Amino acid sequence: MKKLLSMILVLCTVCAVFAGCGKDGNSSSSEPSEQSSSTESSVAEGFTFVDEYFSSATKYDSSKISKGLEKMNIDSSYKIAMLDTDELVVNTAAENLRKYFKKVGVDCEIIKTSEVGTKQIILSLNGASDTQAKLFSDNAFDVCSISADTDAFNMKQVGDNIIIAGSNARSVLYGVYELEDHFMYDPDGKIDSFVTWAFKDRSCGLGYYWGGDFAPEQYFEEKAEYLSRLGFNMYSPVSNGSGVSTHIAGFVHSDIFPFQKEPSQHDIDQLKALSAACKKYGIDYYQWLTEPALPFFIGGDMSQYPEEVLGWTDVPSWISGQTEDTPKTICIHTELGQQYMTEIMQKFVNEFPDVAGVFIYNNDCSSYFCVPEKCEHCKKVITSNTASITNWQMLSDATNIYTKAAHEVDPNFKIMILPAIHNDLNDVINILASTDFDNIAIGFDGGDHCPMVNKASSITEVRVDKCLKYAKRNENKKCFIYHNFCRSESLPQNFLFLVSEAISIKQFYAQGFESLMDSTGPTPECNSMNAILLKEMLRDPTQDYDALIKKICIQQLGNAAGELAYEAAIHIGNALEVWSDSTYYPFRGSQNQMSIGTIMNSMPESILPSIKQYIEGTYYIPYVDDSFCSNFETTANELKTATELMHQAVYKTSAEQYVTYAYYTDPNVSRPNSRQYAELQYATTLLGSYYAQFRVNSLKAYKLLCKVNDFEKVSNGIDDGSEAFKQYVELIKQDSALQAEFANIISGFLNRQNYITTVSLTNSEVQNLINNAKNKISAYDNYLEQLK
Repeated sequence: MKKLLSMILVLCTVCAVFAGCGKDGNSSSSEPSEQSSSTESSVAEGFTFVDEYFSSATKYDSSKISKGLEKMNIDSSYKIAMLDTDELVVNTAAENLRKYFKKVGVDCEIIKTSEVGTKQIILSLNGASDTQAKLFSDNAFDVCSISADTDAFNMKQVGDNIIIAGSNARSVLYGVYELEDHFMYDPDGKIDSFVTWAFKDRSCGLGYYWGGDFAPEQYFEEKAEYLSRLGFNMYSPVSNGSGVSTHIAGFVHSDIFPFQKEPSQHDIDQLKALSAACKKYGIDYYQWLTEPALPFFIGGDMSQYPEEVLGWTDVPSWISGQTEDTPKTICIHTELGQQYMTEIMQKFVNEFPDVAGVFIYNNDCSSYFCVPEKCEHCKKVITSNTASITNWQMLSDATNIYTKAAHEVDPNFKIMILPAIHNDLNDVINILASTDFDNIAIGFDGGDHCPMVNKASSITEVRVDKCLKYAKRNENKKCFIYHNFCRSESLPQNFLFLVSEAISIKQFYAQGFESLMDSTGPTPECNSMNAILLKEMLRDPTQDYDALIKKICIQQLGNAAGELAYEAAIHIGNALEVWSDSTYYPFRGSQNQMSIGTIMNSMPESILPSIKQYIEGTYYIPYVDDSFCSNFETTANELKTATELMHQAVYKTSAEQYVTYAYYTDPNVSRPNSRQYAELQYATTLLGSYYAQFRVNSLKAYKLLCKVNDFEKVSNGIDDGSEAFKQYVELIKQDSALQAEFANIISGFLNRQNYITTVSLTNSEVQNLINNAKNKISAYDNYLEQLK
């Protein structure tokens, strides 16, 4: 009875948050208390994001910008001088700065000049001309010693002039961003800075991975600007993160196999627009490709392919949708197959000039090689002992074909591969020795969507070391650490795993990495704290990340709420880091059977007897011991504490204040105020906390079901008389109450405007979670009724 009362009190307290912010966004006048209560209709009024905030946010920003410009005596008499250059990205920098000033009625003309005048904001490229060389000799600029392949800029005030000098074009743009932030947030500070990035290559995509309703259908330039403001110089979307095809055949049509499906004009237009926008902002666009694509994924009648070009492959039925065990595929070791691969790659390079390269991924999704022992063509070529679908020679041979084809058209076009996910250490060594490619991406622990570094896997350190040393011996090749820094398949979207993120970056830098790739990237609309932290840590990974996390929380939410959010972030860090010494942990890669996120599994399974077979069918079963269960309980407890802290933080914020950094400028998404931003962090922490509790109950149920006297009886709803079964029945009742609590609370997520910015889920996703919880409760009731 005490436990039930406690659950009711928690439910009432949590619901108070949703009722605390009505449609006008004003904060509740009181702190949450155990006496707080809410009807379902009032719960549904929480998490608002309404139109009147557009004008309020604009007014708030304009006031701060105006004060900053006044203190610096900047007015329309100033000129924005592009010194001796007409470079595209420098021009973008000048246009952005002018647009920034015009927000408050200051219109500074852009001029192109070889003279250094007065009252100028000078945009200068390092060593681009004699005029710039003299400018540097007359003033102390650290950027003079920096090569163009490293992003760095100096920003100085010299008399009435402000000089932004960059080592390359995009660094000038970064300097403009820094100047804008200075006017808005630090107008009293001196303009004298030198900024460089410890990580030379900084890559990510847009966080629409598995986002369904969210893909970059429009506002391409705003999304490119957002990534640029975060300091990313390379774009590499994962899967459908670009909103377009993941096959070359989705963009170009083959003359060799003309019966294939025509490429999508929508996808062609999307790719051209987004890659052009990235180029304008100094970002190298890489298209994610799953190649070579299986024929039934790209369309066309299989009977029209010449028999001599086809091989056999093993594809999981859940991917292929076919009943046959070995679907046919285009064999890369046939002459016609190689001609086809060459043709479509060369067409792709020719027709998309703003695409800098491709990221080739296979043996997953819709791209599988032949199984050598089943293909007559491959048997004649493959000499390695590994005769399987992940044979290293298959990847090597395919990459060589694509690389040669691309380089014949454009020697600067880059081919990137990821050999570490589906290949063991010896395979990776062989691939490095025999494959022609430009860049490699290497996962630290063999997983591509992990929020933390697993310290227990020593062999992966060897793998990383091999790839790093290979890249350093070959100056034209780069080795990227491929990891999750902004979001994960296994965690709720926008989840604050700041501590694990910072620890990972520091470790990768200490290992010698200079190139880093976020495997999915942030969702722009959420103005993610994870993304802001990543920006700062990529500049200086040696800094005190604990102080940085606190600073970011306070910047975004204000002093009182920021302190609470910082404490919550520490508890979230504890929740994840408890697994850092585990051989196999529940937040790795696509093995999400124990995840606490909503991306791949809409809801954890019920704890009815079938849970035993489910867990025994996962990759985790060898590790589900007392330690594993204890760690998960720690995770659940830490997230519960974090949720309570974020709940309190919501009440410490104001709808009259706005987050400090909101780099996304989509005209349909207003800048969030601190109350809305705190609600978003609370929502994602809440989801993670409940999911962790569901997983703990799953593990407890599994352990109890392993102890019952007669599992067959129990699975049929018959009491076997064991003590374990009695405990199991009580656990079902507890889980049923937890499901009801969860469904009631997240009903407050429904019917939001701009819902991804307030709860990180779509309406349909929220409704699906509610229905799933209710279905579980019904199934539990039926099982318990059967026992009577």
